[in-house]
Amino acid sequence: MASARFKNGLENIVDKFVQIGSKEDGGFFVELRETYKYRQAALEALLKSALWIVTFPTARQKKLMAIIAAIIAAYLLQRKASAAHRKAINRQNAREKRLETSKAKMELLQKVTTTDKDVLAKRAEILQLSLSELSAALKSGQYSPVAVLHAYQAKAMECTAQVNCVTEPITEAEEWARELEQDGEKKGLLYGIPVSIKENLYLKGYDVTCGFGKFVHQPVSRDSVIVQVLKQQGAIPFVRTNVPQMLLSIVSSNPLYGQTVNPVNPDRSPGGSSGGEGALIALKGSVLGIGTDVLGSVRIPSHFCGICGIKPTLGRVSSAGTASAIPGQKSVSGTAGVMAQDVDSVVLGMKSILVPEMFALDKTVIPIPFQDQVYNDKRKLRIGYYDYDKFVTVTPPCRRAVAMAKDALEKAGHTLVEFEPPGMDVVYDHPAPFTFIGAMADNFETMTTRFQDEDMDPFVGVQLKPYYLPTIVKKILAYIFSFWSPRVHATLSHTCGIGSVYNLWQWHLKRDTYIHQTLDAWKKSNIDVLICPVFAIPACRNEEAGRVTFGASYCSLYNLLNFPAGSVPVTTVTEADEEEMENFPRRDIADKLTIKVMEDSVGLPIGVQCVAPPWQEELCLKLMKELETAIKSD
Repeated sequence: MASARFKNGLENIVDKFVQIGSKEDGGFFVELRETYKYRQAALEALLKSALWIVTFPTARQKKLMAIIAAIIAAYLLQRKASAAHRKAINRQNAREKRLETSKAKMELLQKVTTTDKDVLAKRAEILQLSLSELSAALKSGQYSPVAVLHAYQAKAMECTAQVNCVTEPITEAEEWARELEQDGEKKGLLYGIPVSIKENLYLKGYDVTCGFGKFVHQPVSRDSVIVQVLKQQGAIPFVRTNVPQMLLSIVSSNPLYGQTVNPVNPDRSPGGSSGGEGALIALKGSVLGIGTDVLGSVRIPSHFCGICGIKPTLGRVSSAGTASAIPGQKSVSGTAGVMAQDVDSVVLGMKSILVPEMFALDKTVIPIPFQDQVYNDKRKLRIGYYDYDKFVTVTPPCRRAVAMAKDALEKAGHTLVEFEPPGMDVVYDHPAPFTFIGAMADNFETMTTRFQDEDMDPFVGVQLKPYYLPTIVKKILAYIFSFWSPRVHATLSHTCGIGSVYNLWQWHLKRDTYIHQTLDAWKKSNIDVLICPVFAIPACRNEEAGRVTFGASYCSLYNLLNFPAGSVPVTTVTEADEEEMENFPRRDIADKLTIKVMEDSVGLPIGVQCVAPPWQEELCLKLMKELETAIKSD
């Protein structure tokens, strides 16, 4: 009888515990002000259990069991209550951050809004200038740093109202601009140039959240090395731009700042993880931006939004003061990169970073200044090309873009050679899934730890939630898919973690061997550089982004290899491209998703990827410039 009472009482307490945070639709939600109820419920469980023991004395063994049961119940309830409390705090942090940044944007908008026709005309002139033209106008005194800053602040606020690309304005920007005016020396390659900064780069006094509530109200105490170098070069960081939650996604959406949409088509994604940068620059709200790239995070937004961007070799540009998607992961290289509206602007951005100031601030960077003689070399190039990696079939517009690039470069006098990267014939050991297992060798433990006590963005969740499946379930699914989709089988098999330190070392050995095989293949084909697709498809819809990450096989390869690579816009999707999808293969779910993405895609930008050997950023930029010029003149 007493045991039944205890059991019923405990069940009532558990029911009460669950009901505290239940919503009408059956979901589970808890406000911060309600979390004390969880702690109260846990304490109630403990006290009632103790009261039961005192009121209904039993045999010694039963009493001991009752005490143990009470302690376990209280412990579990307390753990649940603490987790709910932390989640509620993180949710409140996110809400406070949204309000804080929204207020800052509104205040800036009110400050820079004007009806003065002369001011508006001057701003329009400023926004029409390229980076090199704007730099010359600032140094000649035609425009002041403050006037240029106000023009871009007003434009950035207009852009973010359209696509939600800016997380927050940098309030000290005007102070820095006025200091430049007062100095009068007009020093630095980027004197007076407003520069946009991706949210995961350290900026003194600002939170670096990567879309997580737990990192709100934790301002960093220093600037990243790149931000320091930009300031020394006379640049003015003026806004921070949006990212996906945890960065590892091609959709720039998170619970703090919301969803960024594509500047060409708001139903589509701007890419990720530097999607805020891509959207802002495409709308001419920034003339130069700094992003970061792990598995394509600079090049994919450049491709989706129709701008230029470059991912350097790891170690050529400082990564000090940059928040990583997977801290401690060293298997696949990630680095900061430059994004802009044209190649000349990217070049000037790289010149401004590859300077003695950066080498002095970060001794881990190889001190190679920008090699003008390589970039300006007039010799014609021998260029490899391919449009199929034998893992993911590219869509017609992406294949056509490579063909257009090949023809235009040949007309410009360069030699084009068909090339196939090594290791493309074996699906299971293909570089695409091989790259993935290296980046996620910890079986997603870092990722799941990051998301602990956090709301997961629904668009990001589409991509990440399958990885939460138990390893045994993923292995069973991989085995099932092996019968009709070898590449889905390979991808699922490689989401199960690396297993042991020995296996990780073996993976590193295979990676290093593959790098040398690739370099040997380049040498055998006698090619200087390479062109290929950036991504297998044009910009996808936000809700599709988590399901089409396989398209990144073309750009993630060059993170694995640690080759510098950039993206240059070449064409847009046409109605003929959509019609050609009728002949697209339908082998598995990946092909079906690709076909769906291509629906209503006319007008979306398409880029081509330009690749050079390690440490040859100048050669990569030269190829990008040659391609840009050839396409414009073709």
